[in-house]
Amino acid sequence: MARPIAHSLMNFAGLAKAQLLGRRAARLWGAVDSTTASLALVLLPTEQKNHESEVAEARDTLGEEAFDTAWQEGKAMTLEQTVAYALQDEPL
Repeated sequence: MARPIAHSLMNFAGLAKAQLLGRRAARLWGAVDSTTASLALVLLPTEQKNHESEVAEARDTLGEEAFDTAWQEGKAMTLEQTVAYALQDEPL
């Protein structure tokens, strides 16, 4: 059950990145990082490669400091907070 949740959150982060919502994507990826670590989930090699590529691209676009701040905000979220955040509308 935990793996589908992590995948869904990764998809929400990718969607945010595609919509040029870099801070939102970084927060969600930070939450994914925290969730996978707390549940001892390991991404498959292809998943990990894709994830790292998307994160690196978003980090370059947003800038190191802003990305890291948003990432840490995401890591601090509980799973329930993360799901609620992923489902809420983000103003442009």
